[in-house]
Amino acid sequence: MIKGVVGILVVWTSAVLAVNGQEHAELEQTIESRIRALAPNAETIAISETPITGLLQVQVNSEIYYASDDARYLVSGRIIDMETRVDITDQAKSGIRRSFMQDLDPTEQITFSPADAEFELLVFTDIDCGYCRKLHDQLEHICLLQMRALVVLLRNYLKD
Repeated sequence: MIKGVVGILVVWTSAVLAVNGQEHAELEQTIESRIRALAPNAETIAISETPITGLLQVQVNSEIYYASDDARYLVSGRIIDMETRVDITDQAKSGIRRSFMQDLDPTEQITFSPADAEFELLVFTDIDCGYCRKLHDQLEHICLLQMRALVVLLRNYLKD
């Protein structure tokens, strides 16, 4: 008798999980199609859970948004856990930045480097930016002030 009840519970639980998994997949497809309608040029869309019931995280390219679990609302903003003071949005963006930095090709940058540098400074620069041009003019002086302990890596800043 107990084996029969346990068997029924296992089958029922498996069926509920399968339905919930299917509903979740359908919800993700609905959210993705609505995002694509708003941003047809989006290259990547990734949807994941958040610690807030009823709210999903939506990564569109390198931006983080949130969607309601009925796929009706899209929210732009930050989520901060007030108990732990952790910025949930910044954690997600940190992962995106880490991935971006790992994918950088060192052959696409200009390097100012002494032989025995202790530190690296990666600068994303824009030739049309007045502040960037001022930095370019001061790079040699900055490197000399740092007593040759600094590697400066210049990369072109590509605007979206």
